[in-house]
Amino acid sequence: MAALVGLVAAKRVSVGAGRQVLDRLVAEGGEPAAIVEAEGLAAIEGGDQLAAVVAAALAEHADAAKRVREGNEKAIGPIVGQVMRETRGRADGGEVRRLVHEQLGI
Repeated sequence: MAALVGLVAAKRVSVGAGRQVLDRLVAEGGEPAAIVEAEGLAAIEGGDQLAAVVAAALAEHADAAKRVREGNEKAIGPIVGQVMRETRGRADGGEVRRLVHEQLGI
C-alpha cells in the first residue's frame, strides 16, 4: 500500500490509475510498480506527447476553447475530459489545465 501511495505522491501514477492498481492489489496482490508497468498505467509526463493531445482536444472543442479564452473557466471541462479519455486517465489534470491555458495564450 505504501508503495502505491508513493507512486501517486510522486505523480508517476494518476489518482485514477492508482485506484485501478489498488483494485488489482486487493484482488490479486502483487507489487504496485509491476502492475503499473503490466497495465500501461504510468502517468504521461508533460512535454510534447501531452501537448499534442491537448492541441487536438482544443481543435475538437473550438467552441469551449473560445469560451475559456473569454474567461469562462468552467468551459475547460470538455477539453480536459477529452484529454483524459485520450490518455486513458494517465495525464495529470493540473498539467492538462496548465497546457490548455498555455496553448490558448492565457
